[in-house]
Amino acid sequence: MTTLVNRPLPAGVVAPAGRRRPLLTATVLLAVLLAGVVGSVGIGSSAADPLSSLAGLARLDDATILTIANVRLPRTVLGIAVGAALAVAGSLMQSLTRNPLASPQTFGVTAGASVAMVATIVYTPWTSTLGAFPALLGGVLGGVLVWSLASRGSLGLAALALAGMSVHLLLTALVQGMAVLNDASVDIVFWLAGSISGAQWNDVTLATPLIGLGVATAAVMGRQLSILALGPETATTFGQNYGLVSALVGALVVLLAGAAVAVSGPIGFVGLIVPHLIRLAAGHQERWSIPLCALSGATMVTTADVLGRVLFFPSEFPAGIVTALVGTPLFLVLVRRSRRTS
Repeated sequence: MTTLVNRPLPAGVVAPAGRRRPLLTATVLLAVLLAGVVGSVGIGSSAADPLSSLAGLARLDDATILTIANVRLPRTVLGIAVGAALAVAGSLMQSLTRNPLASPQTFGVTAGASVAMVATIVYTPWTSTLGAFPALLGGVLGGVLVWSLASRGSLGLAALALAGMSVHLLLTALVQGMAVLNDASVDIVFWLAGSISGAQWNDVTLATPLIGLGVATAAVMGRQLSILALGPETATTFGQNYGLVSALVGALVVLLAGAAVAVSGPIGFVGLIVPHLIRLAAGHQERWSIPLCALSGATMVTTADVLGRVLFFPSEFPAGIVTALVGTPLFLVLVRRSRRTS
């Protein structure tokens, strides 16, 4: 069975593409991300375009400065952080499970965060001062629950997938039940759509240190991740402590996905599709994989957020809906391409 999981080259063998493909990919992504950042800072619910916003800054217009500093800038920073976290978490999950369809949702993190946040909205609205902390705690507990269920005895890929999907379906049913039985369904639906429109600096302060730690740790584990994706027998042959590395990767997935979902809601398809796009664009090069995934995820979420503002102006579409609308056909194209190649 042919999969899209990264298969590293043997030690000492240099990929034919060398550094050109990764560098070209990084350059293109940086250019698109820069355009997205300009659009994110310059476009909002008002009719002002980026040039008008820049003109307002040049004139030191108080209203423009306050809008950018307190509304658009934290939203932009959070979009970059959330996108990077989800993409890296997806790449880690696919390496851990050796499954090209794996994503942070497979680990129960998304559903755990959703249950915690929806329960907070419905039953304890007076705790709104806690911000995204309940969702972060719920995401961590969801991931720990899946890992503990799957690792009874020995951690098998089938057990991890089954435990993850079982917990995901159970917690999703709880969310749906709370939405049906309570009057806060509008707030619930909006949060579950996945959006960074209400981003505040408190959210940035909560999420970005955790995301930065997770991405940096994953970035220095490139070789270990490539060996991990080969399976426990091969990893042991290479001298890797498979159980320890698997546990560390699982913890990173929980940390990254939990922090991202806590402040943005469940933005789908980023963790699933970005690793495939990077392998297609830059090839199988372990040292570039995680940084390019982070860059691509940041670009995808930031661009989706801007598109949600522009295409439906003056209304806004949540970034999670935009990524689903774009990601679904794109993923189908990648699957079809993979079948043709195989």
